[in-house]
Amino acid sequence: MFLILSPTSLNIESVAIRSWGTEFVPGILYTFAIIFILIYLLWSAFNLFITYKSATGLNKVQITYVFLGTALMAITGIITAGILPLVGYSRLSVLSPISALFFLTLVSYAIVKHRLLDIEIIIRRSLVYSVLLVSLIALYTVLVFGLNSIFLPGGSAAFPRITDLIAIVVIAFTVDPIKRFIEQSTDKIFFKARYNAEEALSQISETLSSVIELKELVTEIKKVLKETIKVSKVAIYIKTDHHYSAVEIANDFPNQLDLMMEKKYFFNSYFQDHHEILMVDEINRALEDGQILDDDLTEAVKFLGKNGVEVIAPLLVKNELRGSLFLGEKLSQDIYSGEDIRFLEILSHQAALALENAKLYEEQKLYGVRLKQEVDRATADLRSANERLKELDKAKDEFVSIASHELRTPMTAIKSYVWMALNGRAGKISGKVRTYLTTVYDSSERMIALINDMLSASRLETGRIEIDIEPVSVYKVADQVLEDLSLRAKELRLDLTLQKESVIPMVLADRNKLTEIFTNLIGNALKFTKKGGKIRITAKKASDNVEVSISDTGVGIPKEQLDKIFTKFGRVGESYATIAQTSGTGLGLYITRNYLDKMGGKIWVESALGKGTTFTFSLPIAKGAKEAADDNEDFSTTPIGVIKNEPKT
Repeated sequence: MFLILSPTSLNIESVAIRSWGTEFVPGILYTFAIIFILIYLLWSAFNLFITYKSATGLNKVQITYVFLGTALMAITGIITAGILPLVGYSRLSVLSPISALFFLTLVSYAIVKHRLLDIEIIIRRSLVYSVLLVSLIALYTVLVFGLNSIFLPGGSAAFPRITDLIAIVVIAFTVDPIKRFIEQSTDKIFFKARYNAEEALSQISETLSSVIELKELVTEIKKVLKETIKVSKVAIYIKTDHHYSAVEIANDFPNQLDLMMEKKYFFNSYFQDHHEILMVDEINRALEDGQILDDDLTEAVKFLGKNGVEVIAPLLVKNELRGSLFLGEKLSQDIYSGEDIRFLEILSHQAALALENAKLYEEQKLYGVRLKQEVDRATADLRSANERLKELDKAKDEFVSIASHELRTPMTAIKSYVWMALNGRAGKISGKVRTYLTTVYDSSERMIALINDMLSASRLETGRIEIDIEPVSVYKVADQVLEDLSLRAKELRLDLTLQKESVIPMVLADRNKLTEIFTNLIGNALKFTKKGGKIRITAKKASDNVEVSISDTGVGIPKEQLDKIFTKFGRVGESYATIAQTSGTGLGLYITRNYLDKMGGKIWVESALGKGTTFTFSLPIAKGAKEAADDNEDFSTTPIGVIKNEPKT
């Protein structure tokens, strides 16, 4: 609106030429124009101020120069061409156009020194498209005139002519190749480091999202930096165990650069507060301009500059510093443009996430390797310890075997002499002495039984047990054991019976070991059955085996303890054990099970707490042996009636 009305007297009422210059009288519209321009400039200044507050680094410096240039131009122009003419003094209005030099000078300085507007890109694009336009015009002209001279020598006024259509089609198919050729040619001459940032970021994004191996990922990041920005040197530092160290395959800088990485002020202090990319040349220019900077930052920048570092891009994950990219100068010797910085900002963010994931993956792999090594080491230690334990266990078994064997001989002698004393072989003894000797006799008998159990267990462990397999009559062995235990059963007032209800075949077993099995099982029944209780021994044929059961009406075994009674030194606690008047070694059932295993048999138990227990074992049938255990065997129920007075040695 002001542009349209400016030539009228509403804007400038009159103009007079004086010796000192031009004098004019403002019109009505001029006042509104000045007010509008003033509001426009103030609003622009406010926008610059808001942007300045949120800006960082180089962007803040660029805004500062634009703001100063605009402010100086606005103040000078508004005063000389606005306020003074409105009060009747227009002699200084000639300075108004000149005030634009403030803006031009400061913005030009920002363009040259601080990469404002990326003038390099503007020049490149202008040059490319100018050359392209000239080339297309020249090509079109040559094609049209050339085709006209061949196909239309007489000329034609009709449009579009066939030659025009041919030229248009040719240009349509050649415009892209020509553009690429011009871009490559100008890049080689003027802009050696030109690249398509969007295309490069798209390619690297796919790589970063698909690669998980740390070395491969670092190689790809270094490759894209070399191919796009065309940097001379690259170093990638990653935080590991509270220290920053360079990845070996991506470190083109001298080793002394590592010394700087460990200085806390450089990483943990500066980059935790400043997330923008650090340009070494900008810090150096600030130092040259006399600006006061942090002493530590000044020292770090000087050190990095001496080692050829131009740019430092922090690798941040959730605002936490996880590493950094160090870049040397560009191969083209050009400064880093705004496009380069924006490319690095996006790349560093994506690279930080990818490197963090790759580092975690690498740590997991190393943890797996270390874990395997630890497991192998622990396994070797356990194997060695196990071998040592085997040696100790073997030595223990040998000791127990020798000790048991040596103890059994004197204990047997003690038992024999006590028996002879009890039976008057050494003369008449008093009642009190008889009581003492009876206690000694019973204790020696228990001691011999314990020693026998320990000796048998030791021989089983060392594999020195001898098994003599032959056809054996279960009933005959049972009768022999019942005869030995009958006195004890009567003393405890227990009903101990062997029920011979049917003819059963002979079994393949070791007679002595089968006798020990019966003794252990019936002995346990006697031990854990209360007075007045019953113990029954039965046998039956089951397929190719004979199954023998010893049932009692004792206290029973808790269900949760059934699994451990056949183990070495396996005992049950609570009510089951407390009913017994004498304690054992906990080896009887262990020996029984091992004997049966070696003879091809099995053993199992059924029990109900408070109601009784049934132990059942099986042995294979002796093929071809006679059915009855004895030709004169009476297969009726056989109660206990024979008491052995002679001791068994």
